[in-house]
Amino acid sequence: MHKTLINAINLLKNVVTHEGTPEEITKAASYLTACDECANIHDRSYDDNKIRILVEKYCDEGTPNLNALNGAKRYKIGDVIDFTLNDGEEVSAMAVRQDTDGMVFIFVDCLAKEYSMNDNNINEGGYENSDLRWRLNSEILDRLPSEIKNSLVKFDNGDYLRLPTEKEIFGENPYGENEPKTVAQFEPMKLRRNRIAFQGKEGDWEWYWLQNSVKGSAPHFARVSSLGYANSTGASTSLGVRPCLKIKS
Repeated sequence: MHKTLINAINLLKNVVTHEGTPEEITKAASYLTACDECANIHDRSYDDNKIRILVEKYCDEGTPNLNALNGAKRYKIGDVIDFTLNDGEEVSAMAVRQDTDGMVFIFVDCLAKEYSMNDNNINEGGYENSDLRWRLNSEILDRLPSEIKNSLVKFDNGDYLRLPTEKEIFGENPYGENEPKTVAQFEPMKLRRNRIAFQGKEGDWEWYWLQNSVKGSAPHFARVSSLGYANSTGASTSLGVRPCLKIKS
């Protein structure tokens, strides 16, 4: 196979897995344009069928489809999308982390309705066994419009919606149980303003829940104060909920 075409395929693989840069998109397009074999690309058979389909998608009879190439990178960190929940509540979500299978978003503000973490005011079993986790993936998930719901990717625990963790918000665990070193602070959360959320779009500044149960405390979970600082409180307290979701690439 022509070396130029191999380079184009490798760059396109990076673009589609969101590991490529805008410069690589342009470079891949120039490779495809320059490659003598591009005109016959639809007739070629490659070992990796997915790559063949990929190249066919982004190269039409030797001409690179720049709109498709750029569309492969749908979102960038800091982008905000707006949508309306099925009950009419208007919400926004900010892109905060790129995963290989999609972009992680967090609601810019909390939902208008407040929730307790557990009605019985204990943190036994942590977030995974909490009432709020169940509510996120039942009644709250059901409120999402179909165009958002149909584009979701599950998180590692199998959920479509989850709370952010203390380390994702603050970059450390001042109150909650320690998280792995692999967990990093969401880039936008390095600005305190992005850690501050309102109760719905029209409400006051809100305190909201994080996933982490608190070390040495039977009832407490970590939370974020209305001024964007770390704190904790008992599980039966009604606080804001700021969901995270992942939209597929």
